[in-house]
This record gives sequence, C-alpha cells and structure tokens, in this order.
Amino acid sequence: MFSAIPVDSVRNPYAQGWSIARRLSGLQALAALFTASGWLLRSPNDAMAAAVGGLAVALGTWLLGRGMFSGSGVSATRALAGLIVGSLVRWLTIASCVALAVGWAKLPPLPLLSGLIVAFLVQLFGMRFAVRGD
Repeated sequence: MFSAIPVDSVRNPYAQGWSIARRLSGLQALAALFTASGWLLRSPNDAMAAAVGGLAVALGTWLLGRGMFSGSGVSATRALAGLIVGSLVRWLTIASCVALAVGWAKLPPLPLLSGLIVAFLVQLFGMRFAVRGD
C-alpha cells in the first residue's frame, strides 16, 4: 500500500520478468534489423551478417528469459538453476550462431560484430529503464 513498487510486480514477479525479457528481446530484434538496414547500403551480404549477429543475441535473450521465468512460484534453488541453465543456453546460442555465420555461411565478421554490439547495447539501456519501472 505504501510501497514504491507497483502492486502487480509484488504479486507476480515471474510474469513481470518474462514480460521484460520478451520486450527486451523484441527491442533487440528491431535494433538488429535497423542495423542491418544500414549495412544494406554497402551490400546484402553485410546486411545479412548484421541481422544474424543481432538476432542471435535477441534469441539468446528470449531463451534466457524463458529459462529464468518458466515457473510461477519456485524455490530459490530452482530460480538459481534457471539462471545458470538459461545463461549457458544463451551464450551457447550466440556462440553457435556466430560460428555458423562466419565459418559455414562465410558472412563478413565486421557487420556481424556490429549487430552483436548494437543488440547488447539495447540490452544495457533496456534493462536500465526496466529497473526504473518503465
């Protein structure tokens, strides 16, 4: 009643966390496509690389959120396991997408790196605003 925290987040923090993860991964995907459109002026191959880099981070963020917030009232052990497993899945997803893009698809690494960086910057600033309460 006298808390600065919204009532819904007190009642269901998992729903709020999953909502933030979905919103953040969506913003990362939009930023990846925006970055790819900038690289499209140079070549379609560069645009594809930038899109793959950013979308790999967006997919990893979505998988991390899914792993962390899949339950609706879990123990601390389950929450920690979700964080650890979700983080491992996220980084394995990003690493495998980057390895496949550069190694198998022969996409240029600089646009791919720019897509990765832009998506991570969106995460950095998106989480800052999410913590403030939107």
